[in-house]
Amino acid sequence: MLGATTTIAGGTLRGANGILIGEGRNLEGFGTVAGKVVNQDSVNGPDTRADGGGDAGGVGLPPGGEGSPGGGDPGNPPPAVIVIGGGADAIQSLVFTGDVTGRGSFTGSVLFLGTYSPGNSPGIVSHETTSFGADARVMIEIGGLIPGAQHDRIDVSGDVVLGGTLELTLIDGFAPQAGNRFEILRFGTRTGAFASLVGLGLAPGLQWTLDYEANALFAGVQAVPEPQTWALFGVGIASLALPRRRHRGAST
Repeated sequence: MLGATTTIAGGTLRGANGILIGEGRNLEGFGTVAGKVVNQDSVNGPDTRADGGGDAGGVGLPPGGEGSPGGGDPGNPPPAVIVIGGGADAIQSLVFTGDVTGRGSFTGSVLFLGTYSPGNSPGIVSHETTSFGADARVMIEIGGLIPGAQHDRIDVSGDVVLGGTLELTLIDGFAPQAGNRFEILRFGTRTGAFASLVGLGLAPGLQWTLDYEANALFAGVQAVPEPQTWALFGVGIASLALPRRRHRGAST
């Protein structure tokens, strides 16, 4: 478990057994966080460009250094403030390379390169400026029509950059019907889109759709067109061409 405040100043924070950001604790700064992270309170990335500083009273490492959170020994709790790394030439964002879960919020600039599962099955999680890399995987659980109570939603007040894979999973025995829509993402502005969609659990004959609107992304459910529908469509197209051929023949 981290201290009350853990600051990354350009280094790498690693947790061999995972990193827990418990209630009343927060992770802040810029740099890289490697390993599984459970965020139950707050993560604060840089607003624009971090100055590379830290709390002089913390536990520090040299620029570009690495550190790990204190162990789980109740008799040896982590200090109140931990500073990892330093220097203004480091990554000017807070980058997560492993799996991240939990209901905790994210402010400042945050980049996900691994798997992100918002909420505590399910939930609404607030973000400020968030990016998902090409190898990222965003996992959304859907157990009903009500956001937060029955399905996940990510609320990004500022900019969101989308990439990677969006995975939709049904929970609690929920069986969506054709025409159902779920608001799974809100944002101020958006760049890009998810490169791929993985949808699990729908009944035969149904498929997932994604609808990008001005400030939101909706996942929808629609019926898969039946083969005979496409066959009739093809016959209709062919019949439209027949009068033209006859007209050409009559004019020669």
